[in-house]
Amino acid sequence: MSRPLPTSSATPPTSKPVWALAHPPLHTPSKPSPQTPSPNHHQPSNLTKKVEFIEDHNLLSVIQEPAGTSQTSYFDTFWGTSSTSNQNELLERPKTQRDPPPYLQGLDVSNVEDFVNKTSAKAKIFTERMMNDDTYEEDEEDTYAPTTSTPSPPKHHKDSKHPPHPPTPPPLPLSTTGIPPCFFSPEFSLTSDSLFTSLLLQENGDYSDTKNFERQEELAEYLDTVEVHLLQQIRARSGDFFRETSRFQSLKTLVVSGCSEVHILRQTLASLRRRTVLEVLDVPVQFRVRDNLRGVEGILEKMKEVVEIKEGLGELIGGERFEEVIEKCKEFKKMMTSHNLTKITALLPTSKSVLDYETMAVTRMSRKFVDELLTYSVTNVEGNFDILPSAKVLKEAGLMQVASDLYAHHLIETIKLTVKATVTECAKDAHSKEGSITAGLSGMPFPQFLDCLEMLFEQILSNLSLTSNVYTFLSTNGIEMPDPNLPECKTSDKKSNGTNGTNGTGNGTPTALTAASELAHRSISELLRIRKDSHSLLSLKQMKQLWDVSLAFTLELETHGGVRAWGLRSTLLSQAKGFIERSHEGHMTSLVATLDGEKWQHCGVSKIRQAGIDGLCSGKAVLGKGVEGDGETCERAETTGEGINEADVEGVKFKVVWSCLLLVEMLMNNLAAAAHFQSLANDVVSKVSELLRLFNSRTTQLVLGAGAIHSAAKLKSINAKHLALASQCLGLVSSLLPHIRAALMAQLPRKQHMLLSDLDKIKQDINEHGEKILAKFVSIVASIVESSLAPSIMQTNFDAVTTAPPFLEGILKNVTKLHQVLVALLPPDQLDDVFGRIYNYLDTKVPELFQSAHDYSTNQLKAMKIKQGSAKFFLPKTEGGKERMIAEVGRLAVNLNGLLREGRGNESTPYVDKLVTMLRLTRKLCGENGENST
Repeated sequence: MSRPLPTSSATPPTSKPVWALAHPPLHTPSKPSPQTPSPNHHQPSNLTKKVEFIEDHNLLSVIQEPAGTSQTSYFDTFWGTSSTSNQNELLERPKTQRDPPPYLQGLDVSNVEDFVNKTSAKAKIFTERMMNDDTYEEDEEDTYAPTTSTPSPPKHHKDSKHPPHPPTPPPLPLSTTGIPPCFFSPEFSLTSDSLFTSLLLQENGDYSDTKNFERQEELAEYLDTVEVHLLQQIRARSGDFFRETSRFQSLKTLVVSGCSEVHILRQTLASLRRRTVLEVLDVPVQFRVRDNLRGVEGILEKMKEVVEIKEGLGELIGGERFEEVIEKCKEFKKMMTSHNLTKITALLPTSKSVLDYETMAVTRMSRKFVDELLTYSVTNVEGNFDILPSAKVLKEAGLMQVASDLYAHHLIETIKLTVKATVTECAKDAHSKEGSITAGLSGMPFPQFLDCLEMLFEQILSNLSLTSNVYTFLSTNGIEMPDPNLPECKTSDKKSNGTNGTNGTGNGTPTALTAASELAHRSISELLRIRKDSHSLLSLKQMKQLWDVSLAFTLELETHGGVRAWGLRSTLLSQAKGFIERSHEGHMTSLVATLDGEKWQHCGVSKIRQAGIDGLCSGKAVLGKGVEGDGETCERAETTGEGINEADVEGVKFKVVWSCLLLVEMLMNNLAAAAHFQSLANDVVSKVSELLRLFNSRTTQLVLGAGAIHSAAKLKSINAKHLALASQCLGLVSSLLPHIRAALMAQLPRKQHMLLSDLDKIKQDINEHGEKILAKFVSIVASIVESSLAPSIMQTNFDAVTTAPPFLEGILKNVTKLHQVLVALLPPDQLDDVFGRIYNYLDTKVPELFQSAHDYSTNQLKAMKIKQGSAKFFLPKTEGGKERMIAEVGRLAVNLNGLLREGRGNESTPYVDKLVTMLRLTRKLCGENGENST
């Protein structure tokens, strides 16, 4: 019995015409050959007829060449004979020995070799399966190798209810003779212009209606043939479709009946389980229920006991029997834990009530203990022992933590309230009008603010001292209070250097004291910060008071708290630095204004200022005492009369002006600030250097540079008096500089001593300035001699005139006048220095001027340019003239030496006469002149 082969229900989409699907060409053939039977041609067998409908199109159209003259299979065409023996022999041949057909001789077979091998192997397997099927006839031994592997269809079972269907009839033979080759091209399309031209037009391009119509009829016949073949294929597949539909309906019926049977089976099993299993298992279940009920009865008895404990707590609280309340609460917790009652929902309200009672008892007991601690007194020693019973009860109950928290909280709140109340009250007193506390604190006068600070310091230190005594008393009696669990205390504990058991910080100080100390110094730091601008305007005395009071409080606070009050220290240091900066700015401005308005007149020195200078010279400047008038001020001296005190530096007297005294006062104040604020000593060094540089440079501009003529002083000229006072001021500053340097060095650490090198440079500049002033005196005399007195030489004739020459008399007069001015202002040693420089100048200049005048007159005479009666000078030619000239020069020398010899008293060092060279050169001039005349 034959059975149908499976067919595919899916048709791949294609854009080719329908008739082309039935006959896809394998290649484009050349001109059709005559109908000559091929030697290898054979009629299709039953196997071939079955195979041609396996795919969704006619297999004969794929594996055979529809346009060929024979029906030779593709396998036979490419590989030769299709017999099984030849095929096996062909497959076993090497690839290099397989010869392609004649029309593929020029084709590179290596490109399709893998595909051909794969297809041949599958064809061989398919042929063997078909040959073993008992449904095919034995005489059909010729195999046909398809191009695709198709699984064998299942055999029909003998007991099947469905009768076998007849084999699918083969399609009608399709004649392809005369069909143009372009119909078999893969690019075939009826819309193509080239296709239209090749099919409907003649080769010469002529268009004939008759021939064209015949051609169209011929092509239409081909299309009809293809359509008939397609309809036959559809008819062959319709039987399979309806047959499979019937089989699917039968399968659906079987599935529904199977589900019904499964449902009935499940109901039967449930009934059996209910009658045979569940009723037997109910016996142990009831036994367990009885045991559970007994357990519930025991739990209810325990619940009754804990509820009775809770009901008795209210009465104990009312009688203030807090110790018993705490014990009952412990018993309640123990019963709840031991009998596993903590998970019972009905007891949650009871547990909450017991917890509330315990909290209330602990709080009241702790407050009572804290109140007792607040009554602690250093004088009442016996009364202090009344605190111990409550402390021991709390310790035994393990509730000392709560008491510690309350006590620390009370201490911190007390400090907050103290600071707030004190500052608010003082701010209101300072400003009667309503306003912010910050504004009142900023505008508060310094004495009132200082009183407010002292009041705060006293109260804060009193609280901290009492707390420290309480902790010491408890620790002495064996009671240690744990660290409080407060945010403030935790913060302070992090800032400390570690922990030491229950005492908080590493140095044994309780954490509560540390937290209170930090709160206190933060509060004081904030108060000082608010008044930062006001404190920069304080005097040195007021700033020292603020520093001393605040620093003393800081030290006490650090003693009680056990930690360094860095915040308060840094605030004090910043305000002291701001004070120094502001004071320095004021000093610089004041010094410039004073120098610009300086009349350069001698000013007296008060006793207080002299005491300050003496203290600086004796090394007492490190005591930090600045120079302040205390009502006694320095008055300017209009004249240099008696009673005007001079500045005394280690026995050396200096006559100074007001600006110099002001500079000394500023320097003394800076030294006092460096001694008092030692952390800022390096800043003070720079301030001292700036003041000294300003004084030196500005003095140079005003005196040597004659700037005082155009400054606010409006001096008419710069004379010797001004120069002498400027020199004295520079001498005073230069004398004090070593002592200033020593005072600053005492306040600086060793590694900062290099900062003092700047003072050495300033001293060198000041000394150079002094040298320029001394040279200025010589230049003044030189200017008078050379500009004013030198022309009078031309009117001198030592041979005829018996009176003193005006040139020498002018020198004596001007030098004597200069001496009268300087002797009242300069010390003897400096006076000798100045006039020694002047005499050295005159020593050579006077003879030189005589010689120059003689040479000039001689030259004029030789040139016959001297008119009769005009001024002229010749060295004396007569002996009387020579003696007179030498005598006049000697008299000048004696008088000038007498100026320096006066007032020396009984000094041990005798005065050495000067102007010796002038006399020697004069004698030489007279001697040379006599020889020339001779």
